[in-house]
This record gives sequence, C-alpha cells and structure tokens, in this order.
Amino acid sequence: MLSRDENDLPITQSTGVTVTRQVKKLTQDPTYKSADFFDKCALEPNFTVDNEQITIQASKAPPPLVKADDLKIPEFLLNDLTPDEIANIANQLISFAYDPLNVAHHLKDLDEVLGKSMEENQIVPSQQNSLPTYLIAGRGNYIPGAPPPDYQPLKKGRMLDTLLLEREGLRDVNKNGFIVKFIGFVSSMIADRIVSSGQLFNENKQVNRVLLHGSYTHRLLLEAFAHAVEKGDIDLNIKSEQKLNFVQLLHILVSVKANNGQSLWEMGLDSVEDSQHSSNAPLDSKQFSFSCRSPFVFNSLLLCFGKELGLPHLQTYMLDSHYKAAYEMVLRSKVKMAKAEKLPHYSEVDISNERIYERCMEYFSIMAESYGEVGGNTPFTVDELAMLSDERYISLMWGPSVLLKISSPQKPGTYTGWMEFFQNKSGIKEPISNQSKKHGRSEEDGEERYGKKR
Repeated sequence: MLSRDENDLPITQSTGVTVTRQVKKLTQDPTYKSADFFDKCALEPNFTVDNEQITIQASKAPPPLVKADDLKIPEFLLNDLTPDEIANIANQLISFAYDPLNVAHHLKDLDEVLGKSMEENQIVPSQQNSLPTYLIAGRGNYIPGAPPPDYQPLKKGRMLDTLLLEREGLRDVNKNGFIVKFIGFVSSMIADRIVSSGQLFNENKQVNRVLLHGSYTHRLLLEAFAHAVEKGDIDLNIKSEQKLNFVQLLHILVSVKANNGQSLWEMGLDSVEDSQHSSNAPLDSKQFSFSCRSPFVFNSLLLCFGKELGLPHLQTYMLDSHYKAAYEMVLRSKVKMAKAEKLPHYSEVDISNERIYERCMEYFSIMAESYGEVGGNTPFTVDELAMLSDERYISLMWGPSVLLKISSPQKPGTYTGWMEFFQNKSGIKEPISNQSKKHGRSEEDGEERYGKKR
C-alpha cells in the first residue's frame, strides 16, 4: 500500500532511479523547413554528445490539485456521486500518474506475464543486442537511439494487445474482444463517446508524430490505474457504500470537465502541463519532467528505461515496436530518395538506416511547435487519408478515422534483419545483383548493409 498525505492522496516515492547514458543533443534550428529533410539525411549529423546522469523520479513540486468547485459535472452523475468524491478520484489519479515509480510498480505484474508469453514463443532477444547504446534528447523527453547494427526485428503476434484485452475484459472494458485504432485526428466528441462506452483504443504510429506519443500509452496507464485500484492504492469507494467499476470510471474521466475546458481524462492521462512547467528549453534534457501524465514522457520511460524501472519485457516489446514503426519511415525515406536519384532500388541509396532514423527523430523534435503536438505531415510519415484506404482495416460506426484491423497477426518469430523487414513492408524484393554483391563483401563491409555513411 502507498503512503498517503493529509488529503488522502498517494505520496510520491522520493527515492529515484539513477542511470548514466550517452545522450545526443539536438539544436533548435528556426530555419529548418520540411523540404530540407532529405538534404539533411545526406549529411552526417553534428550532434553534441554528453554522458548524462539521469534520475527518474517525481518532481519535488506537488502535482496539480483539482477542486470540486472547478468542475463541470453532468447532472446524471450527481445522482450517485458528489462533486467532492469526483474531485477526490481525479486527484488520486493525477497524483498517481505524476510519479513514474508508482506507475512502473503497478505494471510489474503485466511485465512478468508478458515475459512468460514471449519466452513461450521464443522471442526474447538478449538485452545486449536489443537496447540502444545511446539516447537522443528530444522535445521534452528522451528518444531511443538507433538500434544496434545486428538487431533482428521481432514478430510478436500482437501478444501485448492480447494480454491487455484479457485483463480489460475482466473489467467489462473492450468486452467485444477487439481494439479500435485511431488514424490521425479523431474529434474529442467521438473519442469521448468511444471511451464512455467502455471501449479503449490504440493509435497508428505511421501518421504524424504519434510514434513518440506511443500506440499503447493510454491503455498501459489505465492498466496501472486498475492494478492500483485492485491493490488498494487508488480508492474508488463512494459514500453510497458502492465502489465505482472501471467503465463508470472511464465515463467520469471523459464526461467531467474542468473550468479550463479539459476533461479529467486529459488532466490525468493526456497532459503535457508538467513538461511545460519544468522547462523553459524544450530540448534541454536536464529540465525534463518524468510525469506520466504526458503520454510522450510515459512512452519514453518505457522505451528508454524499462529495465531500470523493473519492466524489462515491456521495454523489449515496445522498443521493438518503436524501431519497426520508425524503420517503416526509414524505408519510406529511402524509396523517395531512390526515386529522386533515379536508382533502381531503395537498397542502392548510400545512406545508412541509422542516420535516417536519427534525422527522423530530429525532425520530430525540432519541428514540433509544442510538447503535445502530434499533427502535421512530414516527408516520411503517411498522410492519414492514405491510411483510410488501407485494406488491412475496416471503418466502424464512429467515423472514417476509427478503424478495426482485420489482418491476421504474424506467427511469432524473428526477422533475419532489416532487409527482410523492408521486403515484408514494401513487397519489393532486393535485386539479385545486390544479393550477389553481398556474398562477395568482407565481414567488415557487411556490418553496413546499405553502404558506408557519407
């Protein structure tokens, strides 16, 4: 059980987790334009590199406090709840999400089950071969550096999705046994209707800046909330001697608004307010907030520090998903470069995958105008209109941007490398002439499969 303060709110864990990482620093460039991206890829990045001691813990400043008088509560909710009870529940969730160590603690059970599932399916790579050797200081949060040269992408068969659906179903959430996917912009009215019906969602990472926001982020924080409720660290009991169920909680989160117009969902699960308050320099990693109220920060913690937070399997799983989504962007960039240079195949582009990856992460970080920005087309992501015609999805009653994935999951396993992954995604086989050249390369040359860095 967590200790509580005089307001009966969970006390943040003061002892942080300290790690040392090599961090590449970006520089804000006000002259950078979208059209510059491919020219940037042709140049070796001039990032500064620091060895940085990073302590992951809640801010010493207290989390924001919701007051009952500041809430706009629909009349029907007041039949069973008082404004004070709603404010108390909101403050518990905000305080809980504010502390990354509390959140991580309540995901350890899921991590253990996920690890067993990965082991049973023989897709557990060694930590040494799967974790990045450095981080990138992005806008308000760390970003994993490029994958190790010998990294082999995983075929995970939607294991995490299956585990979450099983757990959510026990709470009558996603009880139809499927998850919807948001493609690009979905209005708050539609999103609120979906959530209040007990349906959660993933988000497509190939559209805009969602890669850094994460696809599973909201579901994982809600999973941590649910586990904390089960263990008594979040109290959903109300004066009518009833206990809110999880669907009722979701309904309250999206239905109750504060005077600033934000819903309790936004304040607890989807706010970059803590990042804004902690820093006056978005790219300065020494000022980063670690509050999990921001999906960008929470996703970053899982990708970059999962092992240190006691969540090694979630880190391995989500980092693999991050790398594959990012390398789809690398592939898209290479295809465009090959076309511009009139090359017969994207593998002829003489720029390493690692450099293009870094340039994509740089673009996401310095071109964003705010901490919470996910919109805006880039040269290497997919226009959301193009995604709407993807035959792997069908639209649902909530509108064209809310889709259901109907393609079957892959059988669990491992790709031989990025070229097999690229071929799987593009459907374009590597020319035989290229394959023949590879057989004649030295072992040293083989380490850079797509040509030496310029």
